[in-house]
Amino acid sequence: SFCTLLTMADATHSSQPDDASPSKTKKLSSEEVDGLTKRIYEDSMARKQRKVQEIEAKVYKTEEPKKLDKATIEASVTRQVNDEMERRKRKSEELKNKFYKDAAPKTMSSTEVEDSVRRIYSDAMRHKSDTLAKLEKRFTPEGPPSKKISDDERKSMADRLSKPKKKEMTTAEINKLYGF
Repeated sequence: SFCTLLTMADATHSSQPDDASPSKTKKLSSEEVDGLTKRIYEDSMARKQRKVQEIEAKVYKTEEPKKLDKATIEASVTRQVNDEMERRKRKSEELKNKFYKDAAPKTMSSTEVEDSVRRIYSDAMRHKSDTLAKLEKRFTPEGPPSKKISDDERKSMADRLSKPKKKEMTTAEINKLYGF
């Protein structure tokens, strides 16, 4: 167990000659063993943590954040806002000059206005009627072609369909007809 390992380690590191008797080994109490294991574990974990921090410090070099005074920050914000506002004003003026040129208003005579309105209206109505015709043609069902039947043919068909083929039926046929 751990106690024997400690005694063996003490024996190998001691300055006594190898012929020392095993009866001189020191027995540790359970509290001492717990204290030793805790100290050894905590020391190894602290060493590991220090090594990880050293490696991280070498690999991920960080600088302390720069502290700016309030006046510098205010000046920077004011400059950025003013620059942006000036840029937007210039862009707005450029777009106004490009698209809203001062031109004399165009006027039309009353006959030109009437012709334009009539043309626009008639084009819209023609487009509407064309669309309705296409929709009607597409969605109106077409039945089979109809056939004209004379009165004699109609009467003969009605007689043939309304009268049974057989006038007398057997009991078995009646039962079969009604599912018995």
